[in-house]
This record gives sequence, C-alpha cells and structure tokens, in this order.
Amino acid sequence: MAETSEDIGTHSIISTVMPTRTFLEKAFLLDEEFQKDNPRHRRMSRHLYDLEKIPKESKNG
Repeated sequence: MAETSEDIGTHSIISTVMPTRTFLEKAFLLDEEFQKDNPRHRRMSRHLYDLEKIPKESKNG
C-alpha cells in the first residue's frame, strides 16, 4: 500500500541530538544498569540494539 503525500508549503524545524551523544548516553545507562545486583535485562535489549546500530548509521548518514 503506497502512501500519498502532498506538499502544502509547510516547513518544520526539528531539533535532534548528535548520534555520538545518544551513543554515550545509552552506553552509560547500560553500564549503570548492569552494575546493579538485579539489572532489568528485559528493558535493555533496545539500548543494546541501538549501540550496535548507531555507529553503522553514523558512517552511512
């Protein structure tokens, strides 16, 4: 199913953070979480995935 789009002349500015900052924030979060006696493993999979993908996407972007 193809999506249709229409240019209505509206422009938006979206602020984003640098991938390096996001990578470091996730790395520190994971380090802190895995230092705990009972880390929340189930909630960390997305951050682990992002740590693997961010460097690759930054090189391609």
